Amino acid sequence: MSKTACIVVLYKNLGEIKAFLDAAAAQTHGIDLMIMADNTPDESQAREIYDFCASYFPKFGETLYIRSAANYGSAAGFAMGMHAAVNQGADYIWLNDQDGIPDPDCLENLLKRAEAGPDGVYVPKAINHDREFYAFCANIGRLGNYVDFTEAEFDSGKPIDSFSTSGVLISRAVMEKSGVFRYNACFVGGEDTEYSFRIRRHGFRIFPAKSAVYMHPQFFKRKKLRLPIRNCSYTYKGDLWRADSFCYINCLNVRENFSLCYFLLSYMLSFAMTLVLYIKPPRNIDLAKTLKIYNCVLKKREFPCPVDFSDCISFCRRAKDGEIMEDEGMKRYLEKAIPDLGSILGQQASAV
Repeated sequence: MSKTACIVVLYKNLGEIKAFLDAAAAQTHGIDLMIMADNTPDESQAREIYDFCASYFPKFGETLYIRSAANYGSAAGFAMGMHAAVNQGADYIWLNDQDGIPDPDCLENLLKRAEAGPDGVYVPKAINHDREFYAFCANIGRLGNYVDFTEAEFDSGKPIDSFSTSGVLISRAVMEKSGVFRYNACFVGGEDTEYSFRIRRHGFRIFPAKSAVYMHPQFFKRKKLRLPIRNCSYTYKGDLWRADSFCYINCLNVRENFSLCYFLLSYMLSFAMTLVLYIKPPRNIDLAKTLKIYNCVLKKREFPCPVDFSDCISFCRRAKDGEIMEDEGMKRYLEKAIPDLGSILGQQASAV
């Protein structure tokens, strides 16, 4: 029988956390391993969240609670959970945002779809709080642009090009070959898009699962054309952690799937946008870091993490059969795996 791990990244909001955990505990298919990765930076608030979450530990087969030493962003939080899930022998990994609310049979229907198909990523149908469908994923157009799709197109079951994290189910084989989210390049947002491009280059596909329904806030409206030439910024603590989304997300798409001419044009336009952001008040961009990122992208190199992950775990606790204990072995394993950039790309660190 397959083992399923559920990963949720936590950050501050107790109301959202409660709504998600209630929905997770009510799933018609049991969760074998619940992994909670807490990114809350404030100590007193983090303690409150842990105490609250501990009341849910008995509702799952086994729970692993990972408290990070700082807010490293959703990309690192998911990467920690993905490493832990693979280390613990999970066959399927279910990724969740704390503001998502899966229908009671969401996980069951995702697993049915995954077990009947090839290894890959299986995406639930996203709905807003009015239970209306909206395109939370996208296909890639001929110009490298992002193209949303209709509900009928989603229901057709045809593979899609790019997924968003909320509620997706990933086969173990995908992570063994393609690694985890790229937390050295992304902080919040974009890590799922880059991962979509990466797994497709490794021969895996992304499949819609129309019978699995996942409620998530709708942050954007449908657009006919979204070009890949755009700029995003990510912030770590009070220090600016700047990465152009084109560099490690859209650039990968253009470089792999389109002509060199289009790649260079997109690259130059995106670089020009970065200079505009630097010149334009309030000039809140670290130009030196951004230039290093551009250089790494152009030379197809992995750029080093902008922060030190050597002591990235505050504590790691495991709950099973009513007992809660410190898991020093998992803590050591994660503190070895996360600083190793090779682990991002599928070179798993050895277990401790």
